[in-house]
Amino acid sequence: MLAFRLLFASFILAVPALAAPSGKLGFVSAKGAQILNLQTGKVRSLPQSANATALSISPWGTAIYFVPAVGTKPRDDGSGTPANGRQSLPPYSSAKLQPSLQNLMPFAMNWNSNGTTLYISTDTVNGAFTPAMGRFTTLKTLPASFDARGRKMAYSTENQIIVRDVASRRDHVMFDIRKPEPMFAALRAAKYPKNVKDLLPDETGFLAKDVHNWQLSDPALAPDGSRLYFTSNVGTGYGAAGNGEFALFAVDLKTNKLAVLSKVGELFGRPPHIFRVSPNGKRLMLASSVHNNAADNSCFVEIVDLLTQNSREVFLGVLPATKDKANFLDSAVWSPDSKYVATSGYFYDTNKAMPDDNGDWPEVKSSQYTAAIVDAATGKSVKTIKGATSLNWMR
Repeated sequence: MLAFRLLFASFILAVPALAAPSGKLGFVSAKGAQILNLQTGKVRSLPQSANATALSISPWGTAIYFVPAVGTKPRDDGSGTPANGRQSLPPYSSAKLQPSLQNLMPFAMNWNSNGTTLYISTDTVNGAFTPAMGRFTTLKTLPASFDARGRKMAYSTENQIIVRDVASRRDHVMFDIRKPEPMFAALRAAKYPKNVKDLLPDETGFLAKDVHNWQLSDPALAPDGSRLYFTSNVGTGYGAAGNGEFALFAVDLKTNKLAVLSKVGELFGRPPHIFRVSPNGKRLMLASSVHNNAADNSCFVEIVDLLTQNSREVFLGVLPATKDKANFLDSAVWSPDSKYVATSGYFYDTNKAMPDDNGDWPEVKSSQYTAAIVDAATGKSVKTIKGATSLNWMR
């Protein structure tokens, strides 16, 4: 027995420890847009970024942030403060106003793989910004993800999941809710049911026949362009707040074969609003929200190991004293080496978040958010940053 214990101890000691987070983390704080060097701990503030409301850094380090113009005020509908986009290039000694990015309120920004185009969703318009030309082009549909070489992009419409060949601009429909049989077949063939077969029309009756009962998430492309992932409620319907049961699906882009990640099982909530494959293609991150009541629309962030389909939560309860609290999730991003996930959230007690006598909700400041860097393999927090939102992780 002693020999066994010594052998076991030797084995444990021989397991290499996970390297500390590396690279640079960009974020917005009360001090403006900043970049933290995770190895040295030094923080650099970007020029002319005071009162920045959002930050997006391209794969090549192009920093674009939105700063409220002088004299602007929140809109009458309470939707926020219009802002103007500024761009700063390494070594970030100056910033230039981008005329085509004026008076916008971006709520989602996504770069293509080579950093030539920034796709922006705002409260009024969606479009593509090309920094080299300083041009913002309005688009009806924005791509959700790209392969690592920028040869393919994926997006969703009301009824379809589509992959586009960038060079030829040719679209390939991967799934259409009006032709759902491949999804039903995948559910019937699931090896680890874990309740996913509850989503079959045999169980839900006529619901799947009505396209209005379907939900599709944005698709996530694998970096090597071999697979595509998305979620769906399989036409089972959803509540007034958007909650419903959904499952994860994968499409082999060579064979067009659809499969369900059945070992993960059913998840409950709204379609994921953050859905990304890790840079090394081995894990999948999804962030969804659940409507509990008017004061609680909490989010959760799940990491799925694509080979084993093991999964873990990396947001709820990661920070001390946050396990049972409601939350707002600001952002969730992969580290370039795929070993970590960085999340930014604000946790609160619902009885302190109710509107006042005037019907106004308490304002949440960026200083009330906390960013956590989490080990993707274990879900354990390894570093926290107070007051950080709009996260971006660079090499």
